[in-house]
Amino acid sequence: MNSIHRVPPQLARRLRPAVEATLTPKQLAKIFADVEFKTIEPFAAPEPSIGAAVRLASGRVATLAYGKGSHLLRVDLPAHDSVKAFLGEVTLPREAITWRRRSRAAARLHVKRAKKPLKETVHAKPAAAKKAAAKKPTPKRQRPTR
Repeated sequence: MNSIHRVPPQLARRLRPAVEATLTPKQLAKIFADVEFKTIEPFAAPEPSIGAAVRLASGRVATLAYGKGSHLLRVDLPAHDSVKAFLGEVTLPREAITWRRRSRAAARLHVKRAKKPLKETVHAKPAAAKKAAAKKPTPKRQRPTR
């Protein structure tokens, strides 16, 4: 893994959050020893942060942003890249990972499950709604015209 000056523009548009992990500064320096972090512009991140663009051994590109106060590392990968492949190359402690993007296979299974129809559908009206429906509408009073 090595630092690159910047992410190619055609790839930068497709970057999506992939992993968030809470790391101490020592852990960050140990895991990303060869990466040169630079200060991120003040309004580009919610807190004072450092960041880097890296090219992994597989040729994939990732961006890293590390919050100095929260110690939260955010990794952005292209939408089509696998988070599992990234974690295979970069060893983040499992207990440090606070969030990770779901794999596309798991997302597809979730969508398939959501499309299944319910076996039994019950249409029940509350008792108050039944009474209101049974009442005859009362005619409106008309105001006298002047």
